Amino acid sequence: MLVVASCDSTEPIDEPVFAVKEEMQIPLEELLIGLWLKDDVEDLEWLFKEGGGYLAGDLNPINPIVGRWELLGDTLHINDSACFDAFATYRIGIEENVMSVELLLDECEGRGAVIPGEWSRFIYGQ
Repeated sequence: MLVVASCDSTEPIDEPVFAVKEEMQIPLEELLIGLWLKDDVEDLEWLFKEGGGYLAGDLNPINPIVGRWELLGDTLHINDSACFDAFATYRIGIEENVMSVELLLDECEGRGAVIPGEWSRFIYGQ
C-alpha cells in the first residue's frame, strides 16, 4: 500500500524548519595536544602530551628538553629541564593549524627569546 501526504497550507511558517546547531568548540587544551614546529626557527619542535607533559627542542632522543605545562583559559604555564627553577607564562591562541604564542613572563632568558611567535601543527604527509 502506498500512502501519499501533502501540505496545501499557504500560511507562512514562523519557526525555522531546521534548527541550526551552534558550531562545536573544541577546548583549547585539546587543540594544544600534538607536535608543533616553530615557523621561523629550523628544526625547533614542541610536543605537547595529554596529562601536562611536553618535549621540546629538536627532539633529540639523547637529550630532549622535558617539561610540564598547564593551561588556564588562554594562559600557558610551563616549567622544564632547560631552566629548572624558572617558570614561564605565555598567552596562546590557535587558529586552524597555527598557534600564536605571546610572552607574558619567562624567567629563563634563552627560552623566552625562542618560544614567542607562530608555530605550525605538524601534519604527517604535508
